[in-house]
Amino acid sequence: LNDDEILAFWRGLESIDIYPATRLALRLVLITGQRPGEVAGMSWAELSGDVWTIPPERMKNGLEHKVPLVGTALDLLDEARNILGGEEYVFASSRNGGKNAITVRSLARSVTRHHVEMGVKDAFVPHDLRRTVRTRLAELGVDDVVAEKVLGHQLQGILKVYNQHQYAQEKRAALLTWERRLRGILGL
Repeated sequence: LNDDEILAFWRGLESIDIYPATRLALRLVLITGQRPGEVAGMSWAELSGDVWTIPPERMKNGLEHKVPLVGTALDLLDEARNILGGEEYVFASSRNGGKNAITVRSLARSVTRHHVEMGVKDAFVPHDLRRTVRTRLAELGVDDVVAEKVLGHQLQGILKVYNQHQYAQEKRAALLTWERRLRGILGL
């Protein structure tokens, strides 16, 4: 998404009729660059301070992934706690008394049904928010290795064997850089 589309998307989430967990989860995808399914299934147990640890069984590559949480993400999580009050899942579904997480399908349906109302002319899917983050990290001069680590991708080839660095500080710096840019786009 370009700057105008990001702004329309963010503001549009306030004006359309969608479940609050869906709105907050979509925003968190744009803030963190994580997969929509990882965000939708986020549990409170995965959070510790300002780090979100996605367990191996929830990662596409089957490896644990630590996501630094910047201020905007933490504010959003506070909002989720206050609005949704889910016991296990951050983005608890309105069905089954909140005992399940919202689904990726519900995120996709919301974007598909409402993108025009949001002011985003061209159709997009929640995963495009992740691609937007990755593209923007490159535009902001974040090293490709760091940007890939932010997304939870593994290094390839010989780098995968020899480079065991976790990039915690670098990932945080990259997400802080993205947060500053995103807040600028949003006028916050």
